[in-house]
Amino acid sequence: MQKPTAISRRVEQSALSAQNNDFEASLLHLFPAIDKTAQLRYPKDKVGPRFKKFLHDQHDIVSLIAFNNVINITHSGMTFPDAIYKLARNPLIHESELDKRITFNNECGLEISENHWNLPKSYILGLCIAVVVAPENRREWINHSLSCRLWGCEYRINQLWARPDLIYDALRQQTSLQR
Repeated sequence: MQKPTAISRRVEQSALSAQNNDFEASLLHLFPAIDKTAQLRYPKDKVGPRFKKFLHDQHDIVSLIAFNNVINITHSGMTFPDAIYKLARNPLIHESELDKRITFNNECGLEISENHWNLPKSYILGLCIAVVVAPENRREWINHSLSCRLWGCEYRINQLWARPDLIYDALRQQTSLQR
């Protein structure tokens, strides 16, 4: 039997770390999976541009999972993809810790100010799912039976690989139930 690739191993470890509220470890595992997926999508681009392009491409999914709505914010010239790259990915990869200007917790919800971005824990789940549903990852799978609950529906991670349609279907179903 074929072993899971680096992408699926990193997603699995990211999810497990996030479950334990270890957000730095979760992101440390997740960022290489994002970059590898972005490299598959944009093979000619360098790390920064492809990473941010991928996050921009997947922003609707990340935002829907994180905030239950698509939120596009530019603050002080920074979009969500810019903030994740500049305040989270680069400092974590190059300096071994997140920039002090970004935090992830559920106590404050979404807060963006001149000197601080606070995102909910669900933003990390959104990033994980964005990697999982990317079409480039259609051959990925994980060994464990990890699952996530989105809008009242339970999904096994292995059923979500390269299936963004399942996310949008679940959202449409949730939206029609709320009417």
